[in-house]
Amino acid sequence: MQLSEYEDATTEWYVIFTEAKFPHWVFRFVDRSMGHVYAVQSLNDYQWLVIQPRVNITEAKIMLKCQYPSIYDITSPEDKIVKVKVKQSDKVRGCLNWFNCVEQVKALIGVSSFWTWTPKQLYNGLIGGRYGSDWRED
Repeated sequence: MQLSEYEDATTEWYVIFTEAKFPHWVFRFVDRSMGHVYAVQSLNDYQWLVIQPRVNITEAKIMLKCQYPSIYDITSPEDKIVKVKVKQSDKVRGCLNWFNCVEQVKALIGVSSFWTWTPKQLYNGLIGGRYGSDWRED
């Protein structure tokens, strides 16, 4: 049996965990030093795709590699970066809780854990191998 191109496709994402930069009531319960998560993908030799989930919108923008040659030029020095390889799937993933930055990044990288609600939980799950083992912390 030969796999189709779709079933064999994988993508790589950089998942960036950063300090929360705006006040919000949720930070009474969440570690503010790891209060936000977003994702970056290298589209080709010339462009980055940055998916920046916000409370009220999701910002998707293209950044040129001539201006930002490295992932480190997009992020802050104190950010934590996890590189994730994602196997494409047609598996349906539902969301029953608040559709925050964590839920949006989980949808991008194929994590379906219901009990992962905060950036710190997602980070610990990625580096702990709970969502698969194909990751690397840069």
